[in-house]
Amino acid sequence: MAELPALVVAAGWGLPTTTGSAVVDDSDRDRLLHGAGRDRLGGLLAAAVGDGSVVVSADLAAEVTATWHEQLAASVTVECLVPPVADLLHGAGVDWRLTKGPALAHLDYPDPSLRPFGDVDVLVRPGQWQVALDALAEGGWVRVSPELAPGFDERFGKGATLTNAVGLEVDAHRRLAAGRFGLRLDSEQLFEDVEWLELGGRQVPCLAARDRLLHACFHASLGGARRLRAFRDVAQLLLMTEADWEGAVTAAERASVQAVVASAVVETWRRLGLATEHPALDWARGVRVGAVDRRALRLFEEERSYAQQALTAVPDLLGRGAGRYLWALAVKPGHRAAAPAPPRTATHP
Repeated sequence: MAELPALVVAAGWGLPTTTGSAVVDDSDRDRLLHGAGRDRLGGLLAAAVGDGSVVVSADLAAEVTATWHEQLAASVTVECLVPPVADLLHGAGVDWRLTKGPALAHLDYPDPSLRPFGDVDVLVRPGQWQVALDALAEGGWVRVSPELAPGFDERFGKGATLTNAVGLEVDAHRRLAAGRFGLRLDSEQLFEDVEWLELGGRQVPCLAARDRLLHACFHASLGGARRLRAFRDVAQLLLMTEADWEGAVTAAERASVQAVVASAVVETWRRLGLATEHPALDWARGVRVGAVDRRALRLFEEERSYAQQALTAVPDLLGRGAGRYLWALAVKPGHRAAAPAPPRTATHP
């Protein structure tokens, strides 16, 4: 189903776009509120209603404001998790970065209330993964799903979702994505620079703007829900923050993940109806994506299962652990004790 025009206008609010304005009648009320709630577009939609870019009835305007305020309350609750999480990780000597939600809201948007979020995302430096998980466990954070196999996270995995006693989430990342492209990008390079944000009296380390852009592109192209806000983040970093896109491209090309960045940039312009030109768009339009990368991207675009997305890494792992990787994906952790040992072949170094 095509995006509701009013949501596209809201997602592009404050950016140079061609979407103009939109009028919402009563028949689209539920679609508008559902979309704003699902994608946490409450702040941008409220701003668009406020300046007349999105025209709604007085009653619907009140409901939009209520949706935004609910999202703000949830964001404040989640943001309060950052200082104690920072204390746990710093106390264990872990090098980490805050990314996505709170980092983008405070560092890249003119008003953090425009960019609500629902969880805390942290990227952990390679080699410190288990130390980080142990530190979070001591603070009461429980992993939702077990590791697929001992050592799988560090060698192959994207990360883990952890929850506390009241069901709030911290997403700990070892890599920026599952599968082919996540394995190609060495997360170590994302720790070369840091940008600091003060939250709750703590100095919190965040990804540098160039790396926030890289992560935003990964989320837009490879995220579990490739919705309007993900593309707004890419546009925000390129057009408003003016992040070092050439540095992001250099890092992507070095890791052979330029297809991810190019796809995200081109689709950002298409989904948001951006009117302005940008050198990053010129670069993205000129990227030639190979057939294997194109097929892999399509699996993420179609939001296929985790297993299908993870299998995109297999061609890159042939001779470098493909057998053990496939074994871990095939055997459910709960059944692992009863399963026979994987065969020993040359692909199991």
